[in-house]
Amino acid sequence: MIEAGYSRTLLVFYQPDCENCHTQIDRLINDYPKLKKQNIRIVSISSDTNKDVFAGDVKRFPWPDSDKLCDYKGFAGINFVRYGIMSTPTFFLLDEKGAVIKRYALITDIDFSTSLKEEK
Repeated sequence: MIEAGYSRTLLVFYQPDCENCHTQIDRLINDYPKLKKQNIRIVSISSDTNKDVFAGDVKRFPWPDSDKLCDYKGFAGINFVRYGIMSTPTFFLLDEKGAVIKRYALITDIDFSTSLKEEK
């Protein structure tokens, strides 16, 4: 999931029927041009179980299609399990090597300039 060349990666775990998820993603969509200029990669991970709903939902996301993920297994999906996702939205900010800097619930709480060293 980590791709070379980015200063940070933001993992966005969401549910398609979560109103707060859509509110947070709308903020992220608005901020995307600025984040892209800062060399921050966005990877969205849906808990969807319906391919048609997922396909319709992600059309509005401006990041590359390769960074719009869904395995159609809901919260039992491998990424949701590996990251211990119990509720959505949940955001993980990763450094350039893929190490987790911090976990967040709101886009407005994320300081994209924070480093792993500053968090320790």
